[in-house]
Formats: sequence, C-alpha cells, structure tokens
Amino acid sequence: MGSDIEQLLRCQHGAVSRTQLRAAGLNPNTIDTWVRRGRLQRMLPAVYTVGPASLATRAHGAVLWQLTGVVSHLAAARLWRMAVDEHCSMTPRARPCSITSARR
Repeated sequence: MGSDIEQLLRCQHGAVSRTQLRAAGLNPNTIDTWVRRGRLQRMLPAVYTVGPASLATRAHGAVLWQLTGVVSHLAAARLWRMAVDEHCSMTPRARPCSITSARR
C-alpha cells in the first residue's frame, strides 16, 4: 500500500473508505482484487479494514459509512473508557444511560 493509504489507516484506526482509496489513486479493480485476496476486509458497504477490527476501528468505519453520523451512547463511552461493564463495575447491574437534549 502507498504511504497515503498507510497514513489514512493509521489516523483512522485501520478503517478506510472506497472513496478515500480512489482519491489516493487506486482504481476500482485494484480495490476489488485486494478484497478478494484478503488484503482488505469489507467492514461495511464501501468501508474496509486491514486487520482485526477493534472498537475504535468499527466506530471509525461506521462514521466513514454514514458521513453525517457520530459515535454515541455506550460505544462513545467505551471509546472514552467511561463505560462500566461486568469486568470492572463496582455495581454489576449498572445499565447504560442515553441522554438527548434540545439544542439551545
């Protein structure tokens, strides 16, 4: 992979969109060949990863797929290491909480 693509992958936790690959100079046939050969793994439509998908990889991939979306709720809390789960909870029955507020 070229240095532009490698830089994208580093900055985006291993996720990259087809649009970004095309902008980096890859033609559609090359992208499809890389997918067939396992060099890229399809994560979502037109979004790929090059290795095991961590939570950060999956979150970045979702944002690349849904460009107007943001990571929110429990996924965001886990990314910020704020979520409490059964492995580190002082209260094992803690439930996730979602808050939505009106824009002022």
